[in-house]
Amino acid sequence: MEDTNHLWNQVKTTYQEAGRTFLGHRNERHKDWISQEAWQKIKEKKDIKKKVLSTKSERIKTQQQQAYREADRAVKQIIRHDKRKHLEDMATQAEEAAYKGDQRTLYKITKQVLVPNIFTDLHPAKQVQVLKLNKTSLLPTDAPFIVCFFMSPRKPENEHYKKVVASNGWGCGPRDGPRLIRTFSFSTAKVHNSYTEVRPSYEL
Repeated sequence: MEDTNHLWNQVKTTYQEAGRTFLGHRNERHKDWISQEAWQKIKEKKDIKKKVLSTKSERIKTQQQQAYREADRAVKQIIRHDKRKHLEDMATQAEEAAYKGDQRTLYKITKQVLVPNIFTDLHPAKQVQVLKLNKTSLLPTDAPFIVCFFMSPRKPENEHYKKVVASNGWGCGPRDGPRLIRTFSFSTAKVHNSYTEVRPSYEL
């Protein structure tokens, strides 16, 4: 039994060290439109939560829980205000871009509003590249890990990409539109007009 536990600890430690070295930790990405006042409210809410969890007195815990509910309500209110202001600013920028004939900026703003990125809340682990492929894209062979999106305005092509990815066991994103392949290493990868040719050297 001791030998088995010792072997398991060695295996677990090896995997953990390899993961920390080559993948790193996922980091939360703070949204740019959230104000400093909102972050201060969030910090206060977390502090109250810690007090609730560490308090043993039922009377004090009830008071802290009431304070936590009020802090949670305040955080949600200020976040809604910041988001509304952010969308209004984007609408103003879009109007100015349309007036100036800046189609590139107008398209970028419209895409941010209508097609939110799948990685909104989290950065990829380190050494991961996020690429958007069109029909003629060629992936670099020196990238160790790739997160790949197949972008196509035509729904039949998206369905085809989904079938190809599923048939190779790589999985797809849950949303319609961009299809997500989970991280893997490439030797070569090409996207052709009628089919997808992807040759991973190994899967993670």
